[in-house]
Amino acid sequence: DVHVLLTTATPIPRTLALSIYGDLAVSVLKERPPGRGKVTTRWLKKSDGERLHGFLSERLEAGEQVFWVAPRIAAGSEERGAIEAHARLSGSALASHGVVLVHGELDAGLRQERLAAFRSGEARILVGTTVIEVGVDVPQATVLVVAGAERLGLAQLHQLRGRVGRGRGD
Repeated sequence: DVHVLLTTATPIPRTLALSIYGDLAVSVLKERPPGRGKVTTRWLKKSDGERLHGFLSERLEAGEQVFWVAPRIAAGSEERGAIEAHARLSGSALASHGVVLVHGELDAGLRQERLAAFRSGEARILVGTTVIEVGVDVPQATVLVVAGAERLGLAQLHQLRGRVGRGRGD
């Protein structure tokens, strides 16, 4: 007797609202898809930058890839944007691993070219905005840095977190 079947990897807040106001039954799949690794979340202070760069260096040296997400394209009054993060990373020791920038104001062709460089491993650090929250599947990407996470919504953070843990079973 099912008339509508809704599926979502982001159950917050859409599914909750539909179930409360739409009188929908909810089924929850608690296991991860096959091949998905465990994802560990860590919160760091701005003063932990050196520790973060050391961790990123280790992961990159191990052949892994990194997403670096900023809530804005350019700097705002209180935070840095993706453009500034890209410039900072491009001028750091991590630059030898290849750093590319993507955001919604880039020409679609250039954005796809840079995403292709990241997918192929030519660039191992992808700096961007939340434009990467869906449709970017790079199993070698094991680290996600979200700068200014307090400026994003819970559903966005959930979607972003889904970019990592896709390729390793450990």
